[in-house]
Amino acid sequence: MRKVLIVAFAAATAVATAQPASATPTSASLVLTYQHEGDPMRVGTLRCGPAGGHHRSPETACAQLAAVTGDFSALLVHQDRACPLYVDPVRVTATGTWDGRRVSYDETFGNACQLYVETGAVFDI
Repeated sequence: MRKVLIVAFAAATAVATAQPASATPTSASLVLTYQHEGDPMRVGTLRCGPAGGHHRSPETACAQLAAVTGDFSALLVHQDRACPLYVDPVRVTATGTWDGRRVSYDETFGNACQLYVETGAVFDI
């Protein structure tokens, strides 16, 4: 009985501490743009593995992207937050590589709140 408990505890510990293979990319290098209608375009960079670049919150942005294995269209970071229904377009783009594969993303959101709800800190440049 004691051996069974030890094996079960070891297996549970291994499962609890295991990281998904895609959670931390071996390399990610992205050029990000943020264009609020009528304002100059902002350009930044984001590197993951290790986190860095010309970005306000690279660690958070990398973690949010890692949660969806770099798939920008799958981001929905703050799904429990509601946004006002006014139109004040914000366009963002991302190009580069995520874990060895090419990434290209271009999306226009109705306003900055909608951008934040979906992408979190990713475009915080």
